[in-house]
Amino acid sequence: MNPIIPMWALTGHPSTERLVSELEKYKSCGIDRILLYPRYGYEYEYMGEEWRRICYDCISFAKENNMKIWLYDEVNWPSGSCAGKVGRISEDYRARRLVNDGGKLVIERADPDNCRFAVDMLNPRAVDCFISLTHQKYHEWFGEYFGGAVEGIFTDEPGFSYFAEAGKPVYYEGAFEDYRNAYGRDAEEDFLSEYSGFYGNWYKLLGERFRETYLGRVAKWCRERGIALTGHLLYDNYICRGVHYAGDVLKALETIPVCGVDEIWNNPFANHMDFCFSQVAFAKRRGTEHGMAELFAYGPASLPYIRMRQMIWYAAAYGVDRFFTAIAHFDIRGNRVRKDFFHDFSPSSPDFFAGAPELVKSAKDAEEYANKKADAAVCIRYPQSAALEESWNFGKECQAGKLLWGLTQALVDRQITFDLICEEEEPVAEICFEIDNEKITEVNSGISYADPMDAALGIEGRINRHAVITEKDGSLASDILLRAYTDGSFVAVERSASQNGGTRRLALKYKGEEWEVELPTSGVLTDKMLREPTKTEPQKIENIKVRYNEKGVMRAEFFLSDSFEFSLEKPMNLSFLKRVDSEETSVTLDGKKLEFSGSADLLPIAAREFYIVSEEIPLESGKHLLTADGEENAHFPLVVCLGDFFCEDGILSPRDDKLRDKADFYGSVTVSFESELTKGDKPLRLKFDDNRLVTKLSANGREIGKCAFAPYVYEIPAELRGNKVSFELEIYTGYAPLFGDLNRINGKKSLSKNETLRYSVPERLRLDGLKIE
Repeated sequence: MNPIIPMWALTGHPSTERLVSELEKYKSCGIDRILLYPRYGYEYEYMGEEWRRICYDCISFAKENNMKIWLYDEVNWPSGSCAGKVGRISEDYRARRLVNDGGKLVIERADPDNCRFAVDMLNPRAVDCFISLTHQKYHEWFGEYFGGAVEGIFTDEPGFSYFAEAGKPVYYEGAFEDYRNAYGRDAEEDFLSEYSGFYGNWYKLLGERFRETYLGRVAKWCRERGIALTGHLLYDNYICRGVHYAGDVLKALETIPVCGVDEIWNNPFANHMDFCFSQVAFAKRRGTEHGMAELFAYGPASLPYIRMRQMIWYAAAYGVDRFFTAIAHFDIRGNRVRKDFFHDFSPSSPDFFAGAPELVKSAKDAEEYANKKADAAVCIRYPQSAALEESWNFGKECQAGKLLWGLTQALVDRQITFDLICEEEEPVAEICFEIDNEKITEVNSGISYADPMDAALGIEGRINRHAVITEKDGSLASDILLRAYTDGSFVAVERSASQNGGTRRLALKYKGEEWEVELPTSGVLTDKMLREPTKTEPQKIENIKVRYNEKGVMRAEFFLSDSFEFSLEKPMNLSFLKRVDSEETSVTLDGKKLEFSGSADLLPIAAREFYIVSEEIPLESGKHLLTADGEENAHFPLVVCLGDFFCEDGILSPRDDKLRDKADFYGSVTVSFESELTKGDKPLRLKFDDNRLVTKLSANGREIGKCAFAPYVYEIPAELRGNKVSFELEIYTGYAPLFGDLNRINGKKSLSKNETLRYSVPERLRLDGLKIE
C-alpha cells in the first residue's frame, strides 16, 4: 500500500454521498490510506452518533475497496481530553502543579473551563477515562474492522506539562513518595528550598510516569486489539522543552510502535529539522515497527509538489516510512477559525489528480530507502543529562540542545551521515560525540569543541565517504542532505525552498566513478536515478498556442482598507465572488451595490458552498473601485474578481492565445504546439525548465505522462518518430492564485500573530527551455 496518509479534516456535516465520492477520488489517485481527522470547522458532536456514522461510512468503503483507515483520538489537539470531557468528569482527573507560596507548598488544580488542556496525564485513572471515552468507544463501534480496514490510531502532541509554568511544575498523586524512593530525598523540601538537582530529578520521574500511564497504556490497548499506535510528542524538535513535556523523548518514542515526529514547517534550513527526523532513525534502529512524520501543514499555500516530494524524501532519509500529510480539507470552513495557515492536499486542489499519483509513486520509492540501514560515519549521544540539569528553566532551550542542533546541521553541511544514540548506548560508529551545556567532545580523541562546525571539520580527515557531491571546482556542494546506506546506496536532497526554481549542475563521486548530475531546486537524487546523458538534435517546435481553461482571478484586497482600486487596460466583462458570512457583507463597485446569487462553480468543491457569484458586468477601461464591509481573512478571501484577463499589480489586460512568459492563471491551461519528428533509433524527449507546477503531456490525443516536479522530462513513444505530432501540455495550479500575493501583503501588514506563516505568491506559467531532443 502507499505510505502517504492524508489527514482528512472532516468539517461541517459530511453526507454519506460526499464522503464516498471523495474517497473514490483519493483511491483513483493511488491513495489508499486515510486518517479521519475531527478538526476546526466540525459541526457534529464529537464521539456522538453523527461522528459514528461518518466513521462508519469511511470504514465500510475502505473495507470494500482495499483501503485502510486511521482513527484520530481527539478533536483538534492535544490528545487526552476527549474534547474537554475528561477534566469535567472528575476533579481528580484534572492536572495539578506545585506552587511555592512564600515558603509554603500549595498544590493548584487546573480549571477545565479556563485551561487549554486540563487533564492529568500522569493519573492512570484519568487516562483510563480518556481511553474509555475514545478508544474503547471506537472499539465498540468498529471492533470487527480492527486489524483490517482500521489500521491504527493517531495520538497527537500528548504531554504532561500543559498546566505547568516556570517555577510551577506539574504534580501527580504519590509523586513525593516516588521521589523519595528513587532519590532518597524529600521532594517538598527540595522544591521549597530550590535545591539545584530538584528539577532534573523531578522531570526524570515525570517522564517515567508518563511513559507508563499514557504512552505505554495506550500502546498496550492498541496492541491487544490488533491495531497500530502512531503519533508524535509536543516539542519533539527541542531537547529541554521535550524534557518538560515528555521526560526522555527517545525512550518515549520507543514506546510508540509507529513512532513519529512533527515537521509541518517545511523548512529544510530549520536548525532543528535534521535532529527531529534523526529521532525516528534512532527509534527504528531500536526496534519500532515504522517511522512517521506529520508534514506539509504550514504550507505555503499551495506547497508545490516538488517541495512536498522534498519533505517526503528528507524524512525518508532518516527512516520515516509513513507520511501523514496535513491538511486534507473536506471543506475549508475550518480556516474561519484557524486562520494562520493553509495547505490543501486533497482532491479539491486543481492540481491533485495530475500531481498526487506522481507523489505517490515517489513516496513508494522513498519508503524503500527509509528502510535501509544508515552507513553512519558518526554517532551523537543524546544529551539527556545535560537537558535535565537545565530543566529548571521551563519553556527555554538549553545550551546542550542548541549545540546538538548545530552539530547535526554541521554534519549535514559536510555531507556526513550520522546516527543518534541514547546516553547509555555503546557507540554505533567509529566517531562518537558527547554534548554537555558547554561543549561538544569527540569520545575517542577526547578533543572538545565550542563550535559545532569546528567539531564537524575536526573529524573530516577520518570520514570515508562512498558518495559525495561537489561543485564543478571540486569544493563540497552546499545545501544538500546526503545520507549513505550500508548497501552502498545513497539519497541526496537539495535543501533550498526558493519559489524561483532553477537547476544546479554538480559533480557526483560515487563508488570510484564521477558523474555530472543536475539537481533541481528542492530536488532529489538517488543512486537509482543516475543515467548516462544522451544527446540528439533538437526538433523544431511550431504553432505554440495557449488556452486558459478557467477564468482569470484577482483577489480584491481589504487588509488595509475597506476599498480596493483596480484598472482595466481595455473594456471587458467581469463578475465577482463574495464570501458567504453569518452577517451580510455589502460589496459595491464604483458606488453601486453588487447583487450576488449564482453558484461559485469555478471554485474547488471544498470552497464552493462558501461563495456566491454576481452576473457578468461590462466595464469600461480605466480605474474602478470596490468596497466591502466584511472581515478579511488570509486564506478565505472576502471578494475575488473573475474574467478573461491577466493581472499585474492591479491592472487587468485581456488574454490571447500567445504563450506569455510568467503569466498569472488559476486552475489549468493547455499549451498546444506541433513538431515534425525525425526518424531514427535514438530516444526523443520533451523537456522544459522548472515551473514548479504539475503538468500532463498528450500527443495526437494520447496521454504520454505526467510530471509533478523537476526535471520535467517526457519520453516520446518510438512509434511517433517520423511523423508530424500535435502536442498538448496541460499545466495545473493549486489554490494560491485565489489568495493573491500574500507575501507582498504580509510585508505591509502582518497576517500572522506569531510570524510563522509561509505565504506563496500566485503560480505563473513558465516554460523556459521548451524543447524536444
